[in-house]
Amino acid sequence: MSEENKPPPSEEQQKLEKEYKEKQEKQKQEEKMRLEIEVDLRTNPRYKPFFEKFNPRSIEDFIRDYPADKIRWLELGSWRLQQNEKHSINHYTMAENCFFEIQQKKLFDLQCKWRAEQITIKEVEICFDFDYWGRHIKNCPFLPAVTTEEVEIYCQYLLSDNAEFDKWYEWQDYDNIKEEYQQDEGQFYMPEWYDFHNSRTGAGMLLMLPNIRGEKEDFYTELHFNPQRKSRKEIEEAYEAAKSEDDKKPWLSSHGETLEEFIETFEPRHVINSYNAYQKKGWQMFFDDEELQDAIETLLNATRQIILPFNTDWREAILKAAARYDAEMLCEILPRMHEEYLQKMELGFITEDMEPEPHPLKDSTRGIWMENILHGRELNAEPRNLNF
Repeated sequence: MSEENKPPPSEEQQKLEKEYKEKQEKQKQEEKMRLEIEVDLRTNPRYKPFFEKFNPRSIEDFIRDYPADKIRWLELGSWRLQQNEKHSINHYTMAENCFFEIQQKKLFDLQCKWRAEQITIKEVEICFDFDYWGRHIKNCPFLPAVTTEEVEIYCQYLLSDNAEFDKWYEWQDYDNIKEEYQQDEGQFYMPEWYDFHNSRTGAGMLLMLPNIRGEKEDFYTELHFNPQRKSRKEIEEAYEAAKSEDDKKPWLSSHGETLEEFIETFEPRHVINSYNAYQKKGWQMFFDDEELQDAIETLLNATRQIILPFNTDWREAILKAAARYDAEMLCEILPRMHEEYLQKMELGFITEDMEPEPHPLKDSTRGIWMENILHGRELNAEPRNLNF
């Protein structure tokens, strides 16, 4: 077949050719660098005093090995420095998020007092405003500055067994957090940080305060949606009465207990055994476990010696060691971050938020909540205002 009639190379062929050329060029550059380093070692007089301290027979071996080693250090060492810098940035980002979790707790405690009508806040008119300021926590104007004592107690939390990293919460989710706290149903909505802070300060008692303001808003909001009824109890009773017999049956889920009941009832033993094996964490595929992968990467890039805690489960030992390392790094960063934070406050700015002067009035969702409350007031023959 003539050159003219040959089909053009495929994308895969072009890719392989490109990789081959890049590899060839890299090898040429490395060989050139190796020769330059060797020539320098042999001819540059600045090395002579150093070499004279050693056995002459060892110098030749050193000169032969050193150039290739140096090239490897430059390449892999540079990558390692980039990885270390990447993890330093990650820790700083984590520390910034942690730092403002301190303010989230303070805002939540104020919400408890505000709802109980113990305090008033100029920037808060309705319950929704706490959700707004929780989303703009860095710019919340009525929170007192973070103190050294607050940073210290947060660091104690980080070094505790229950500390959580990079876990997202609805920090101002008053209804669910309060219900969970009062019914002692575990901790799905309650952040571990809130629980730790409450145990150290006694602030959990704020969750026992009455939700006076919230219940008033609920009354007017329910009246807006249901003009013929005036209580949540009536709405719930009507909803229950309207349920069909099928509606009252439990929900069949493809996860958890209902799934296991189905499998145990209908599947043969080999399928049940496979399911049980799949569910056991110890048998999960290593590369499918993202949490473990992240922990191993953290330990690989650690800048200090890491001692694995004693644990019969090697996986748990790695996770705990990585978490402890992250906590220690954050506890080193947070005090420095606090100093920077105080300096920024003295200069009149704290964050680099997109909104230098945020306010709930700019939030469209807030306008809907406000209108619902005011309309409920009208339906109840009350003035269209928030004086209730």
